[in-house]
Amino acid sequence: MLTGAASPAFVAFRPSASSGAQRTVSTPPASQISQERGSPLALAARDVAAGSGLLCAAFAARSGRRTARRAVDMPVKEPPVTTTVAIPGAKVEEETKQKRADEYRLVLYNDPLNKREFVARCLMTICLLKEGDAYQVMMKAHKEGVAVVGTYSFETAEAYCDGLKSQGLSVDIFPVDKDE
Repeated sequence: MLTGAASPAFVAFRPSASSGAQRTVSTPPASQISQERGSPLALAARDVAAGSGLLCAAFAARSGRRTARRAVDMPVKEPPVTTTVAIPGAKVEEETKQKRADEYRLVLYNDPLNKREFVARCLMTICLLKEGDAYQVMMKAHKEGVAVVGTYSFETAEAYCDGLKSQGLSVDIFPVDKDE
C-alpha cells in the first residue's frame, strides 16, 4: 500500500495483553526511501531498471512483503542443425506431395434408420438443395442404395459431409477424376 508521496507503509505488530495483537503504522519520509539502499522498493526499482526482470520483487515491495524473488533463466535447447551433402554419382530422391483434386463428390448412402422426409430436410438445410432436388437425391439413395448429392470443392464437400454426419446420415466424399 502506498501512502503520501509514493512512500511505502511499514507495518509492525506488537503484542498487547488485552486485544491479542496491536498494529502500528509508521511511514518514513520520501527522501529517506529514495536514498536508502536497502529498502525493498529501492532494490526492486534498481533491479527492474537494470533489466533483470524482477517485476515480482516490485510487487512484493509494494505489498509490504520483504522477500524478493529472483527469476531463473532456463536453458533453451537449440534445434539440431542438418546439412545436406551431395555425393557425386549418388541418386537423388525427391519427395512428392500428392495434390488434392479440384472437385469432390458428396455421396449419400441409404440407411434404414432415418425417415425419408428427415433425409430430404437435411439435404435442403445443410447442402442448400431445392426441395425437388433433395427429394430426388433421397429417393435415388433409397432405391439404388447410393446417390450423388453434388460435386463441390474440397472445403465445401467436407463441410457438407460433416454436417450430414452430425445429423446421423451415412455420407462420404470422393475425389473426381479429371478423365471422367
